Amino acid sequence: MSKVKIQGNASGSGVFTLTTPNSSTDRTITLPDGTGTLAFTTGDDDKLPLAGGAMTGLLSNTVNVSRAANGIRSNATNLLVENTHASGAAGLRLKGGSGEASIIYGENNATDKLYFIPRNDTGKQVVIDHVGKVGIGTNAPNRMLTVESDGGEPDIALVNLDNTNNNSNNIRFLSVGSDDSTRRVGAEIKGIYTTHNATNPTTDLSFETRNASGALAERLRIMSDGKLKVGTTDNGTITSTFALVLDPPTGEPIVFRTAGTDIARFRPGGGLCFGTDTAAANALHDYEEGTWSPTITCETSGSYTLQGGADLAAYTKIGRVVTVQGGLSVNGESSPNGNLRITLPFTAFTGADDTDYCMGNLALGNHGSTLDVAGLNAFTYGGTYFFIWGVNPDGTTRYINNNDVDTNFQVYFNFSYIAA
Repeated sequence: MSKVKIQGNASGSGVFTLTTPNSSTDRTITLPDGTGTLAFTTGDDDKLPLAGGAMTGLLSNTVNVSRAANGIRSNATNLLVENTHASGAAGLRLKGGSGEASIIYGENNATDKLYFIPRNDTGKQVVIDHVGKVGIGTNAPNRMLTVESDGGEPDIALVNLDNTNNNSNNIRFLSVGSDDSTRRVGAEIKGIYTTHNATNPTTDLSFETRNASGALAERLRIMSDGKLKVGTTDNGTITSTFALVLDPPTGEPIVFRTAGTDIARFRPGGGLCFGTDTAAANALHDYEEGTWSPTITCETSGSYTLQGGADLAAYTKIGRVVTVQGGLSVNGESSPNGNLRITLPFTAFTGADDTDYCMGNLALGNHGSTLDVAGLNAFTYGGTYFFIWGVNPDGTTRYINNNDVDTNFQVYFNFSYIAA
């Protein structure tokens, strides 16, 4: 193969002129003494004087290019690789051993992209498009960062090299601001290595948010054993206080299941069912306990006055079953006339075929008369009252009325009934 050697003077620069075949502008090559820098002049100092050809061989390990301009854009670029065709790409090929990688810019002018293509694999490149969106594993990013993979490996891996216990890897969500000094953390997700080692790093997943008062604190933690902690304090310390809101899609229940078997569910329309039962009629809808202030009146007219300190009764309501108990003391009356009746805390249901009949324990004390009945009971059959009911010696039944009691007497009761 023929070779051409160009050498400058030993004591100074060598300047050589190249003339193109069509007699266009000549190029000059200057070899300054001892610098090893090859300079092209006559206006084309940023281009090699080659068209459509290739340059082979070795350059020195370091190529220094000096330009006076500064800045990110404009002609401040120190090294220009240009494809002068109207469409096409300009690129750098990096070879080592049996593999190569590429950096390529271009595709279709107005929406050109910058590609970083790793060794021998054109399908897993890093791409920056013309508006700054970054794609990893895709050449069509549709967000500021788009990551695509075949699912065989994690898309994003965060590694903490400090194995101190309770260290973490964090993802932060920052508010708007000109730089990090003016931005504030609005929320943060942490992977906390509670026991940090290479073989078995037990890890909690923590979620922090900033509330309207400006407090950034941990609100939720998924423990390494799968348990859930929900905190409501603002001091950054998670607590065992649960403030969990479950909001399933419309019409869907909340199901509790163990070993694949339903053990309980909250129905979409309300109520708790047990096991695999889903019927509304079998759902438990309420639990409540408390006290109420009963009143004693007569069915026709008039009422009785209760003594303070003995004028309350207690109840427990589970679903529709209400259990009541109390001791009431009467110390006055107001023209009573008729059967005695006492108010209930919840209206009793009214059913067909006497299914609403309900009897319970009851006793009268210091009533001031002889009651010739076999026994007394609390009795309700729907409505808002229960009555005092007894059986006569001849087997007939009757209600206790105002003529059976004195102005001062006591009523004691304990029974259950079904609410409406």
